[in-house]
Amino acid sequence: MKRFFIAAVALALSACTAGLPPPATTPPAPFEETAIDEKALITTFSAYDVALTAVDGLVASGRIVPGSPFALKVKGYLVRALSGLNAAKAARDAGSSGNYLAALDSAQEALTLASAALRKGE
Repeated sequence: MKRFFIAAVALALSACTAGLPPPATTPPAPFEETAIDEKALITTFSAYDVALTAVDGLVASGRIVPGSPFALKVKGYLVRALSGLNAAKAARDAGSSGNYLAALDSAQEALTLASAALRKGE
């Protein structure tokens, strides 16, 4: 009877772990690294906000005409930058560091292109 009870307990315990996900194979990122990633995302979102403010000022002063080829070009860069930032935020929220860094690089590249276009005025 004692062996039956031990076997029943072992069977019950093995059934409890059937629905659990497998353990993580890589350790989580250190706190300092995740804090730096968060600051990088916040800084890039802030740069995006500065670019939008600059564009608003140029539109208000008449230097950028809404609907012009130049305005559409700048808008395309800013939309691309926002898309990259949102992808970086989603990747960060999902814990995917590779996608996060690629999306952040894409957003920064688009912001650089928008900044260059605004400087040239073309």
